[in-house]
Amino acid sequence: MKCLYGWSNTSFDSLLNLLVEAFFQGNVLPNSTYDFQKIIKDLGLDYVKIDACIDDCILYRGSYENLDEYPICKKSR
Repeated sequence: MKCLYGWSNTSFDSLLNLLVEAFFQGNVLPNSTYDFQKIIKDLGLDYVKIDACIDDCILYRGSYENLDEYPICKKSR
């Protein structure tokens, strides 16, 4: 599963663990992607995953939502 900016959950977990170790003891940073997403949801903030062209040409939403490839560069979704 992909995470923020295409990062894998494993790499994001590694970043969180690095930050937890870098900050003072008693910090309240989450230790995993799951914990991070749970906090966001508990705050009433939600996110919607939107696919994008690999070259960041478009977002697959609106009129592009059901396409399997971008009409100009022809790259696959």
